[in-house]
Amino acid sequence: MSTPPFTPQITANLVVQARQVNQGKSALLIEGVKDARLYRKVVDGSKCQIVAAGSRLGAEQALAILEARKEPGVLAIVDADLDHLLGKKSASPNLILTPTRDIEGIILSANRLSAVFAEFDLEHDAFGDSPEIAVVTAMAPLGFLRFAVEQKKWSVALAKLDFTVFVDLVKFSCDIDALCTHFADLTLTPAITGAMYRQEYDSLVARGFDPLLVSRGHDVTTVIAMAIRSRVGKKRKYGAEINGNLIESYLRTAYPIYAFRNTDLCRKILEWESNNPSYIVLMAGDPANASHQKQP
Repeated sequence: MSTPPFTPQITANLVVQARQVNQGKSALLIEGVKDARLYRKVVDGSKCQIVAAGSRLGAEQALAILEARKEPGVLAIVDADLDHLLGKKSASPNLILTPTRDIEGIILSANRLSAVFAEFDLEHDAFGDSPEIAVVTAMAPLGFLRFAVEQKKWSVALAKLDFTVFVDLVKFSCDIDALCTHFADLTLTPAITGAMYRQEYDSLVARGFDPLLVSRGHDVTTVIAMAIRSRVGKKRKYGAEINGNLIESYLRTAYPIYAFRNTDLCRKILEWESNNPSYIVLMAGDPANASHQKQP
């Protein structure tokens, strides 16, 4: 995988230069190096070059540069972020938005938290039978308020966000009123109250969005890390701090290839391949990609 300095032009140039050596190879633009650790499980590295662009905007802009050059076989996959709430669609047939808010949502959908808990000597049901659903649902209200703040352009000191104020780390549940009050306390824009945040939340939740479209992956893993620290009574494992980044690392490692075949993201990649028949992204050995098995 290539990791260029993160400017769209350099990212685009890297793809063009690589094709001077590997003609006919497809290119997959993604946001960051951490994402690549997941995509390497399902991407055929001999036929597809993975390039981290540093950000969603960087990937989109690099794709636009390559499309303007009429470079074929280039696909970009980026986190949808809040586009689902905004009703936005992909602006290019070569751009795929994750079917969840971010790639962490796809990983969490595979229900592999039990494997993560085992690494901390916890029982698989330490936080209930369906901890993924519980924690993603608990973080959806926070996702809604993040969205409201962005849309209203309110100034909020989110760096001071304290999850313990509104999250039950045993049951993975969220106290909505406590969350709204906490946001009001952190809001620098004058005259914004907890009641106003509650009104925004009620309006958004009434639209019936799946929590996976709303919950921010890093919020989810941060809460999981806090819950594990609280349960095991330790802040570190083998010297590494038990935080959201560590949990994300464990989840990526535990993510099974077979789970990918059931994702909407896999379906969209296969659809892109069918529209670009000379270019391959997914490895043929992946059961998600049986269409690549050529008959003699």
